[in-house]
Amino acid sequence: MSTLKWRRFAPLFILAICLRVIPANASGLAVRAAAPGGQAQLKIRVLEGDPAPPEIGGTYSRIQSSSISNAGDFVFSADLAGSAFRSVVVLDGFNAILKSGDSCPAGGSFAQFLDVDIAGPFVLFRAMLQGTAIAEGVFLWTATSGIQTLAVTGDQTNGRDPGLTYESFGQLTVNSVSDPTGKLAVTPVYAFSATLANNQGQAVAWSDYAPADFGFGPPPITALTTGDVIVTHTLKMEVMESFSLPRLTESGLNVLLTVQKPDGRQIHLPIYLDEAGAGGYELDPLLTEGLKTRAGKTMQIEAPISASFESAVFLLVQCVKDERQTKAILTDDVQGFLPISVLLQTGGAAPTVHKEKIKDIGAPVSNPGDTLEYPGVPQGLVAPVTLSNGQNALWVATITVPAGKYKVNASLQLIGGATGAVGAPSISSVTPVKLTDTGFLLLTGAEGSGVSAQNGVFIFSGLF
Repeated sequence: MSTLKWRRFAPLFILAICLRVIPANASGLAVRAAAPGGQAQLKIRVLEGDPAPPEIGGTYSRIQSSSISNAGDFVFSADLAGSAFRSVVVLDGFNAILKSGDSCPAGGSFAQFLDVDIAGPFVLFRAMLQGTAIAEGVFLWTATSGIQTLAVTGDQTNGRDPGLTYESFGQLTVNSVSDPTGKLAVTPVYAFSATLANNQGQAVAWSDYAPADFGFGPPPITALTTGDVIVTHTLKMEVMESFSLPRLTESGLNVLLTVQKPDGRQIHLPIYLDEAGAGGYELDPLLTEGLKTRAGKTMQIEAPISASFESAVFLLVQCVKDERQTKAILTDDVQGFLPISVLLQTGGAAPTVHKEKIKDIGAPVSNPGDTLEYPGVPQGLVAPVTLSNGQNALWVATITVPAGKYKVNASLQLIGGATGAVGAPSISSVTPVKLTDTGFLLLTGAEGSGVSAQNGVFIFSGLF
């Protein structure tokens, strides 16, 4: 953690330490993930074809994006059919907080809503505009303060590489930072990626923590742009093509870079952003292609997932072991306090399912975990897996660190897309989207099968 950030948050951290219970990752006591048929429940939140709120009319023809908060508040954006409105953002299933045609503070009006994310009272969203020369923008909404414009096409970057022009946006993520005493206002911190105009590449923009602002927070600061030269301990590498952003945590932001080495080879490299305003970042030179682990030699890093162990990161990687292709989920502390560990790998035994093995692993999600607002919550990790019998399932685990080593307690959920409870929905093509510190898991997929299947969004609750 940077000196500047520690100065900002020192009173809150001291208070949190005084008030908090012993966290799960320090006690050495593993927390068992809820087993199928237990407290975990699967519910449909919205399906394409469902009716929109009466004041909007029509039906949801396409669900663009969705998110859930720690409090269980659910938000989604969708295109409409049979309505006077083209697009809408709905909170908690019935409150249409934004609709096409609404006035935009940047000028013109909203035409279509795309990416959304929610944390605390804040809804971060991307929208296409009409009636103005501005094509699109990133905005923040609250029930009390309305809409604030954060960035729009034509704006210029600031921070690390100033003066470049935003052309479009994506990969939005927001976090809500609160004071455990309740005396200070909640403030947001957010990040997004952007395509830059005039073939200038891409950028990662981030608003750093600023609790003194007591409001919407500071403007976005450019943290990384393609073309930046990244220096490790022994090699100089240039960021080339793209950034992959996971969910924002209180610890910072882990970003997966596509970089080019001096010999022309492209590799993937995770980078940890700590103080965007100061341009600070940390590299872990070990986490590159060619890394040798118990799962084999790492050939490609596919996805970074932030964790709460300060600067730790979960990675989905492709490996080669004994001349066979494998997949694995690794975790490492970017600051080097804990060793690289293999949490899950193909070919390993499937937990709680007799004689079955893990055949394939999809991109995982994790909760921020062990925050000021939720001290001591489990560090959860969920990944879609395919079993050796062909069934799909969710691998649900809690991660602890007794005696300085990672320990995994895992079970399988939604085996075959169902909980086994009477009347519960059955879903296919399950994709985990977001896991909260309160045990809500946001999923996308299809309910039913064949021609009657409907795409939708589902909430799996009670995992913690």
